[in-house]
Parts: sequence; C-alpha cells; structure tokens
Amino acid sequence: MQSLDHRRLSALAGKSQLQKENLIVPVIVREDEQCGPLNTISINEVHTVVQLIQKSGIRNIMIFGIPKLRDISGSKAWDPEGVVQTAVKQIRENFSDRFNIITDACICQYNQSGHCGILEGNQVNNDKSLKTILSIALSQAESGSNVIAPSAMIDGQVKSIREILDNNGFENVKIMSFSAKMASCLYSPFRVTAYDNSTKTIDKSSYQLSFSNIAEYMQEVELDVEEGADMIILKPTIFYLDLISRCKEKFSIPVAVQQVSGEYYMIKAASNLKLVEEIELTMHYMMALRRAGADLILSYNALQISNFLI
Repeated sequence: MQSLDHRRLSALAGKSQLQKENLIVPVIVREDEQCGPLNTISINEVHTVVQLIQKSGIRNIMIFGIPKLRDISGSKAWDPEGVVQTAVKQIRENFSDRFNIITDACICQYNQSGHCGILEGNQVNNDKSLKTILSIALSQAESGSNVIAPSAMIDGQVKSIREILDNNGFENVKIMSFSAKMASCLYSPFRVTAYDNSTKTIDKSSYQLSFSNIAEYMQEVELDVEEGADMIILKPTIFYLDLISRCKEKFSIPVAVQQVSGEYYMIKAASNLKLVEEIELTMHYMMALRRAGADLILSYNALQISNFLI
C-alpha cells in the first residue's frame, strides 16, 4: 500500500468542506465488562475519554448505553441513575457546555427482546412503546442532554417528545430524529456488542425500512420534519448516498448520518488484510457523505480523522 499523505488528504477534506464541526463521536458506555467487537467504556472512563475528544476539537458527542441488567420493559433506559444519565451528568459537571451532548433514546439495549419497542407476540406495540420513549427522553433531558435522538422508528415519537420536553421546561432541548433506518445486517457488530456477544438474529423489518422502498423512506422523514424534528439522522449510509441527497434537497433542517458498525468494520477488515489504507479510505467515505449533503456525520473513526481537519 502507498504511505498516507497527510497534506493531500487534508487538502481534499478542505475542498469537500469536511471539518471537525461536521463530526459526531459515538461514546458507548457500559455498566458491565467489555463484550463484543466495538470499543466501549465504563462509567469510570468517561472523563478521560471526553478529555481526549475535547483535545481533538470535536464538540459533538453521542452517548449510547449498555446496562448490566435488562427487563421486559427496558426500565433501565429511563432510570435517573442509568448508564446514559450518569454519563451525561458527569460530562455536564466536568465540561459544562463545551459539548453538544446527543443521547440515543431507545430501549433495544435495555430490554430482553432486543427490539426497539415493547414486544407483544411478534409485533411492537406502538402506543406502549411511545410511553417508554417519552420517559427516556425526559430523563435524558433532566440529566443534561441538549439533543434527544429517538431511534426506535415509533410512530408519533417526535411530536410527543417535543410536547413532553416543552411541558417540563426543556424548550431549548433539540430533537435529532432517526427518521429513516433501513433494516440491515450492517448493524450486527453493535448488536453483538450490546447484547452480551449474542449472535441471535433480531428481525426489525416490521418497523424499520426496506432498502427498495424509496417512497416510504422519504415519507418517514417528512413526517418527522412535520412533527417538529430539529434535525434528522439517517442510517446506514454507504449504499444510500442518493437518498441522503434527496433529503438534503427537500428539507430545510440539518441532515445527519450515521456510519453504522458494519460499515466501519468493512473498512477495518480490509485494512487488517493490508488491502486498503484505513484512514485514507475512511476520509474518502466521509467526504462522499459531505458531498451527498450530510451536515453531521456520526463516525467511529471521528477521532482518528480529526487530525486531518480544521
């Protein structure tokens, strides 16, 4: 492989307008031991990791949680002393307003089924699931999160979250809705990490989207925009640049995207086999997302590529 040319990549990033302000660092905080392929951190490591992010110059972080104990309803997701809530409080206490703290509002890591809502039989009950999402959103706002990111694809969640935040004095807390999530095997490394290294298949196709249904994809985004989302976030990304562009052209609010775990590991696996240069390929990937219209990019490589950016 060719050696990495820092100046060339920095120049290319500048031309594509890829900057540190476009990046979001995912921080996966666990209560138990490290499990699965993705790097996670304990509550005791939050301060050290956030210090590194601060030194990188990135101001956007998104907190995901992996609890030690799960139950049917996923109640640890809205526990005031839960893993995400505790991490957010620590960051606010030690770093004040230096970061935009985004929190994942879902119960899939916290319940026993692994689904994004309350399961009844083989189906997610939308109304019961919505109540849990509201509890999660409010608890995260109370902990200090300034952007709530509902990721359950539950109908009506944006409108209901906006109402409960406003009614409790959190009018300034923003909503970044995971408006369009394709049903995909590309989430597998995260699921293996979140569910105690379980390899069981979790079929979410009844509420996530089919890659072939473009009309439904756009409709889901439009509904969230109409309900009051401040930002939308789309995933996966690598096969959906055309849909990212469509959303950027049609909607006036910021468009964020997530490089999901499978996309991250495809690049890393090729790099480990000495077939590609990981950072160069990742930089090209991030620049393609910016060209497609992404205003914000949630990436597992965010810290690494920040060295090339202004």
